[in-house]
Amino acid sequence: EYRVPVRVITSRAYHALFMQNMLVPPTEDELVNFEASAARKPFVIFNAGVFPANRQTQGMTSSTSVSVSFKRQEMVILGT
Repeated sequence: EYRVPVRVITSRAYHALFMQNMLVPPTEDELVNFEASAARKPFVIFNAGVFPANRQTQGMTSSTSVSVSFKRQEMVILGT
């Protein structure tokens, strides 16, 4: 009832392994209905760890950045 489907897209294999360790794996029934369920759009995590954030952007003090949009159900991770 309170679980949220999550799709993780990574640029490195060890980032995918880390996220697999951090998240609760879906059941077989949940996997079958993952794409078919239009009512529950998956929260998407884009982990582009090989791409550093632009430190020249105003307010940025690091090459690592994590941005979350709950409205769009997306998270972008840079520079890890």
